[in-house]
Amino acid sequence: MVRILTKDYTELDLTKGFEFQIEMENPMLEEDHIPSAFSTQISFPPSPVNRKVFGYTPAMFLAPNVKRLEASVWIGGVPFVSGTLVYDGIEDGYLMYTFTEKVVELEGKIWNQELLPFNATSLPTNNAIFRTPLLINKQHVADHPYSEEDVSEACRLKYYNYQDSKTNLEYESFIPAIFVSAIIKNSPIDYPSDILGSKAEDYPLAILGTYHEILFDNLHKGDGGKPTTSDTSTDIARFLPDITLSELLANIGKIFCSAFFRENNRLVMKPIQSILESSAIDLDDKISDDFSSEIEPASKYKFGYQEDDSGNYNMENLEKDLANGEVTSFADLFISSILDKFNENYTVIFVENTGDLYSGRRYTAKIGSHVEKYYEEVTEGESTELVEKERVVDDYGTFYDSDVIYQGSKTKEFSIKEEDADDFDCISDFSAVRCTPERTLEGSYFAPIIEQESSSSDRSKRTYVGIIHNDGCLVSNGCFGALTRMDAMFQGKGSITPDALWDKYHKAFAEWLGKTRQRVSVDVNLSPIDLHNFRLYRPVYFKGRKWIVAKLSVTVAAGSEAVSTRGEFIEI
Repeated sequence: MVRILTKDYTELDLTKGFEFQIEMENPMLEEDHIPSAFSTQISFPPSPVNRKVFGYTPAMFLAPNVKRLEASVWIGGVPFVSGTLVYDGIEDGYLMYTFTEKVVELEGKIWNQELLPFNATSLPTNNAIFRTPLLINKQHVADHPYSEEDVSEACRLKYYNYQDSKTNLEYESFIPAIFVSAIIKNSPIDYPSDILGSKAEDYPLAILGTYHEILFDNLHKGDGGKPTTSDTSTDIARFLPDITLSELLANIGKIFCSAFFRENNRLVMKPIQSILESSAIDLDDKISDDFSSEIEPASKYKFGYQEDDSGNYNMENLEKDLANGEVTSFADLFISSILDKFNENYTVIFVENTGDLYSGRRYTAKIGSHVEKYYEEVTEGESTELVEKERVVDDYGTFYDSDVIYQGSKTKEFSIKEEDADDFDCISDFSAVRCTPERTLEGSYFAPIIEQESSSSDRSKRTYVGIIHNDGCLVSNGCFGALTRMDAMFQGKGSITPDALWDKYHKAFAEWLGKTRQRVSVDVNLSPIDLHNFRLYRPVYFKGRKWIVAKLSVTVAAGSEAVSTRGEFIEI
């Protein structure tokens, strides 16, 4: 018998004999990779229990107060699926709701939570949930700060998160790279640690917090020495972009070709390649002989990020430019190697391993002075002696300005013969950080070039994503996280470019989608216990073949013990 229970286990009354169907679709086949169980209309009589729970007064002819209600569907005394009842109207005095597996916790904005409270006049330091990597202001990418009279001010204009022995990090230039694992830690989500872990060896995935909720001017101290704004308290989460938790998970699913499945009131992240390769459950003795079959058409597949104007270089000219010396090519993957190729005139460097092109130049600037001792012969009368003296000597450093004029790792596409085939779009809404080599007084880095949001504008949905390397850099191409060759031995795997993630996460799924497969629809004899234990991420086996569960439809009627289950399966 079917029962519907609220979050506090109050059982709702169902209209006796009313039949409804719950459909569970496999999220790995959906482009957002989020669970999507839903039902046909469910009828609830205006009983005392229902009136109280739904806030409904029949005599007033008004809609109930409760339009959405967390609930779970139980079949045969065991839980089947959890989700939300959504108000759909009133028919003949009965309340009509539909059921959806939409997770309520995923509807909130990622910035509207408490992760790390602090006062904007006293910034937190790097810790277990964020880093402050060096970033470059897109509007000042060609600046030469060390040539300026006020170097500290010039560095604050060109960089975000800039610090040195004389310059402290300030709120105006504070843009934290917040670990995704920290953003979702308050939500019921389980994930593989090698994808979203927070340890350095996991290369934590991070999102840049580019939004400043408090106006910069409000932090300037007045004559009394107090901040001119009454409240400077904030939270590290308030810097994040204007996206929901659901949008965050959908994009993580696209980047790592993974789907989220509801299990024990939590969402579990599963890489699709591991699903295709996992062992199957034998359903041979539960499958009806009466089934329908059709062809599941092949699909094209695309994976990538939102691409910006990272360069207007025409790659068709590369071979010619290499031949005439206008572009220098080399295969090394280290920051110092790229910087060493730049000279006093702008030079274009092509990195063969990644396909990236950088334009940059070297310049020398005074960085200070020191007092040195020297000896001078001094003659007094007939005697000459060496006298120790001191003089001030200027110190100079070598610096660079550079930019990415072409980013080699573009959207990856898996094409098939059928040109008019549908696309399976796995293009993330996020922007993978675009980095260029940079040298400051503190060292050499690969630094993302970004546009900061104005504190007076609305919070944007634009999301910069990258991975944190052991040296503190935020990058998308892990080849450049290393400062030394020894570091590279441990950091070479950390990359989220389409090329880097393709073989491990996307290739098997793209190849499976790219072939014509058989799709069958068949009745499945599943008991309530079978339904409770059924997992959409587990392949099944019957009729001598291995299948992916595309959809499971369960039909029940209030007051009846009968349960009818029909499945749609796609051949692996």
